[in-house]
Amino acid sequence: MPRIGIQGSVTKDQLGRLKEFHFEPSRHWSKEEADLILDSVVYLRAAVFQATGGRDAPEEFQNEVLAFILTDESLRGYIISWGQNRRNKRDSDEPGELVRNEHFERVAAFITSKSRS
Repeated sequence: MPRIGIQGSVTKDQLGRLKEFHFEPSRHWSKEEADLILDSVVYLRAAVFQATGGRDAPEEFQNEVLAFILTDESLRGYIISWGQNRRNKRDSDEPGELVRNEHFERVAAFITSKSRS
């Protein structure tokens, strides 16, 4: 994942939320990088729920899905926009039903292909 934002601008709130998601964040991260990771985790958990019919996924599996999202420029861009829209609307951490667009379909296809292995 390429660096985005101003290095070292991560907030204390973001550091706390990242730790809740079992990340060891660095104070060198930018606010934008922290938002991207937090938004990606919220999105992937909702996508896993939708794609698997509500089954919980182990953390290791979630990390695979996270890596898939963060290493794809198109998915990263979508998650950045999706997360900004949620924050602007002040949505909760529960995203509800995700829009079934090309980005969702790619993530869902990855989830189902990996869950069959």
